[in-house]
Amino acid sequence: MSDLILNDNTATLSLELVHLLQVNPGDRVDIGYAEYEKTMMPVIYKSDAGNKLSEGYSFVCRGKDNDFLSQYGKNFKVIDNFGTLFLKGDQEFKVFTEVKAAVTSFLDKNIIEDTNYNIKKLQKLFCMKLFFRFLP
Repeated sequence: MSDLILNDNTATLSLELVHLLQVNPGDRVDIGYAEYEKTMMPVIYKSDAGNKLSEGYSFVCRGKDNDFLSQYGKNFKVIDNFGTLFLKGDQEFKVFTEVKAAVTSFLDKNIIEDTNYNIKKLQKLFCMKLFFRFLP
């Protein structure tokens, strides 16, 4: 069974993923992108600015967000990596060397060095989301 199912305009969470995220209907969730095992993967997290979770544990995911996420697949399993919840899709997504280099360069130029790992991790997730929203 999948932890997240991507439809044309929505994404639906499993109860297991709802518990991992510690969310309830009315809370907001968002999807960003971060590096995991040398590839860029989707990351789901609770957010103040994300999309509202419905009673059926679905949230709106359309347009560029849906188009990009669908390149990873339609059915996702969660990988909990020290509290960061990566989504592994049912199809392989190839990250081109140029994209990875551009992302690394962007992050190096836009993230201030901080000794607090959690703040730096959140900054990276935010920057990754912004970067991927502007890809063609």
